[in-house]
Amino acid sequence: MDAIIFAKAGLERLGLVPDNSEVLHWMLPAPAQGIIGIACREEDNEMRDVLNAINHQETFIAASVERQFMQTMVGGCSVPISALAQVNGSELEFKGAMHAYDGKLAFEVNRVMLVSEWTGAGKICADKLLAQPGAAVLIEEIRNKNWDEKGVVN
Repeated sequence: MDAIIFAKAGLERLGLVPDNSEVLHWMLPAPAQGIIGIACREEDNEMRDVLNAINHQETFIAASVERQFMQTMVGGCSVPISALAQVNGSELEFKGAMHAYDGKLAFEVNRVMLVSEWTGAGKICADKLLAQPGAAVLIEEIRNKNWDEKGVVN
Protein backbone atom coordinates (compact mmCIF):
# COMPACT_ATOMS: atom_id res chain seq x y z
CA MET A 1 0.00 0.00 0.00
CA ASP A 2 1.09 3.58 -0.56
CA ALA A 3 -0.37 5.01 2.63
CA ILE A 4 -2.34 4.05 5.71
CA ILE A 5 -3.93 6.03 8.54
CA PHE A 6 -3.17 4.98 12.11
CA ALA A 7 -4.22 6.57 15.38
CA LYS A 8 -1.35 8.89 16.32
CA ALA A 9 -2.19 8.70 20.01
CA GLY A 10 -1.80 4.94 20.04
CA LEU A 11 1.48 5.04 18.09
CA GLU A 12 2.85 7.77 20.38
CA ARG A 13 1.87 5.92 23.51
CA LEU A 14 3.67 2.86 22.15
CA GLY A 15 6.65 4.88 20.88
CA LEU A 16 6.12 3.64 17.31
CA VAL A 17 5.63 6.84 15.25
CA PRO A 18 7.62 6.35 12.01
CA ASP A 19 10.00 9.07 10.85
CA ASN A 20 8.23 9.40 7.50
CA SER A 21 4.75 9.86 8.98
CA GLU A 22 2.49 12.80 8.26
CA VAL A 23 0.33 14.11 11.06
CA LEU A 24 -3.29 15.02 10.36
CA HIS A 25 -3.46 17.88 12.87
CA TRP A 26 -7.16 18.40 12.36
CA MET A 27 -8.01 14.91 13.61
CA LEU A 28 -8.32 13.92 17.27
CA PRO A 29 -8.42 10.25 18.29
CA ALA A 30 -11.30 8.38 19.84
CA PRO A 31 -11.23 8.61 23.65
CA ALA A 32 -8.60 6.29 25.20
CA GLN A 33 -7.35 5.23 21.75
CA GLY A 34 -4.17 3.19 22.00
CA ILE A 35 -4.32 2.69 25.77
CA ILE A 36 -4.05 -0.84 27.09
CA GLY A 37 -6.07 -1.52 30.22
CA ILE A 38 -5.93 -4.50 32.53
CA ALA A 39 -8.74 -5.35 34.91
CA CYS A 40 -9.05 -7.83 37.72
CA ARG A 41 -11.61 -8.89 40.27
CA GLU A 42 -12.04 -6.21 42.91
CA GLU A 43 -11.51 -8.70 45.75
CA ASP A 44 -8.24 -10.07 44.27
CA ASN A 45 -5.83 -8.04 46.41
CA GLU A 46 -2.74 -9.89 45.24
CA MET A 47 -3.45 -9.08 41.59
CA ARG A 48 -4.43 -5.51 42.46
CA ASP A 49 -0.99 -5.08 44.08
CA VAL A 50 0.69 -6.38 40.91
CA LEU A 51 -1.37 -4.09 38.69
CA ASN A 52 -0.75 -1.06 40.92
CA ALA A 53 2.98 -1.74 40.67
CA ILE A 54 2.94 -1.69 36.86
CA ASN A 55 0.36 1.08 36.42
CA HIS A 56 1.62 4.08 34.40
CA GLN A 57 0.03 6.96 36.28
CA GLU A 58 0.18 9.51 33.42
CA THR A 59 -1.57 7.10 31.06
CA PHE A 60 -4.11 6.22 33.76
CA ILE A 61 -4.91 9.93 34.21
CA ALA A 62 -5.18 10.55 30.46
CA ALA A 63 -7.45 7.54 29.93
CA SER A 64 -9.62 8.46 32.90
CA VAL A 65 -10.15 12.04 31.71
CA GLU A 66 -10.86 10.97 28.12
CA ARG A 67 -13.30 8.26 29.20
CA GLN A 68 -15.07 10.60 31.61
CA PHE A 69 -15.47 13.09 28.74
CA MET A 70 -17.01 10.37 26.57
CA GLN A 71 -19.28 9.12 29.36
CA THR A 72 -20.54 12.63 30.10
CA MET A 73 -21.24 13.11 26.40
CA VAL A 74 -22.98 9.68 26.49
CA GLY A 75 -20.75 8.58 23.64
CA GLY A 76 -19.72 5.24 22.30
CA CYS A 77 -18.21 3.64 19.22
CA SER A 78 -20.83 5.03 16.85
CA VAL A 79 -20.81 8.60 18.16
CA PRO A 80 -18.44 11.12 16.51
CA ILE A 81 -16.71 12.22 19.71
CA SER A 82 -12.96 12.56 20.03
CA ALA A 83 -10.65 13.38 22.93
CA LEU A 84 -6.99 13.58 23.79
CA ALA A 85 -5.55 14.23 27.25
CA GLN A 86 -1.79 14.58 27.61
CA VAL A 87 0.30 15.03 30.73
CA ASN A 88 3.16 17.49 30.22
CA GLY A 89 5.08 17.89 33.47
CA SER A 90 2.66 19.33 36.01
CA GLU A 91 0.07 20.26 33.37
CA LEU A 92 -2.72 18.28 31.78
CA GLU A 93 -3.75 19.42 28.31
CA PHE A 94 -7.17 18.30 27.09
CA LYS A 95 -8.71 18.61 23.63
CA GLY A 96 -12.14 17.25 22.85
CA ALA A 97 -14.57 17.50 19.96
CA MET A 98 -17.96 16.42 18.69
CA HIS A 99 -18.93 16.42 15.01
CA ALA A 100 -22.12 16.02 13.03
CA TYR A 101 -22.23 12.84 10.96
CA ASP A 102 -22.13 14.90 7.77
CA GLY A 103 -19.21 16.99 9.05
CA LYS A 104 -21.09 20.29 8.71
CA LEU A 105 -21.05 21.06 12.44
CA ALA A 106 -18.20 20.71 14.92
CA PHE A 107 -17.76 21.74 18.51
CA GLU A 108 -14.42 21.76 20.30
CA VAL A 109 -13.10 22.31 23.78
CA ASN A 110 -9.49 22.91 24.83
CA ARG A 111 -8.33 23.21 28.40
CA VAL A 112 -5.01 23.23 30.20
CA MET A 113 -5.07 22.49 33.92
CA LEU A 114 -2.82 21.17 36.62
CA VAL A 115 -2.43 17.40 36.69
CA SER A 116 -3.64 17.53 40.28
CA GLU A 117 -7.02 18.77 38.92
CA TRP A 118 -7.62 15.69 36.75
CA THR A 119 -10.44 14.22 38.85
CA GLY A 120 -13.65 15.44 37.22
CA ALA A 121 -11.79 17.20 34.38
CA GLY A 122 -13.46 15.12 31.66
CA LYS A 123 -16.91 16.07 32.91
CA ILE A 124 -15.96 19.74 33.18
CA CYS A 125 -14.68 19.71 29.58
CA ALA A 126 -17.78 17.91 28.29
CA ASP A 127 -20.01 20.39 30.09
CA LYS A 128 -18.04 23.28 28.52
CA LEU A 129 -18.47 21.75 25.07
CA LEU A 130 -22.18 21.11 25.57
CA ALA A 131 -22.68 24.71 26.76
CA GLN A 132 -21.70 26.02 23.32
CA PRO A 133 -24.67 27.25 21.27
CA GLY A 134 -26.04 24.35 19.22
CA ALA A 135 -23.95 21.60 20.84
CA ALA A 136 -26.73 20.23 23.06
CA VAL A 137 -29.07 20.09 20.04
CA LEU A 138 -26.47 18.18 17.99
CA ILE A 139 -25.74 15.62 20.71
CA GLU A 140 -29.47 14.91 21.03
CA GLU A 141 -29.71 14.42 17.26
CA ILE A 142 -26.73 12.04 17.40
CA ARG A 143 -28.20 10.09 20.32
CA ASN A 144 -31.51 9.69 18.51
CA LYS A 145 -30.09 8.52 15.15
CA ASN A 146 -31.21 5.19 13.77
CA TRP A 147 -28.99 2.79 11.86
CA ASP A 148 -30.13 0.59 9.01
CA GLU A 149 -29.06 -3.04 8.55
CA LYS A 150 -25.97 -1.92 6.56
CA GLY A 151 -24.75 0.38 9.35
CA VAL A 152 -25.81 3.58 7.61
CA VAL A 153 -27.30 6.42 9.62
CA ASN A 154 -30.96 7.17 8.78
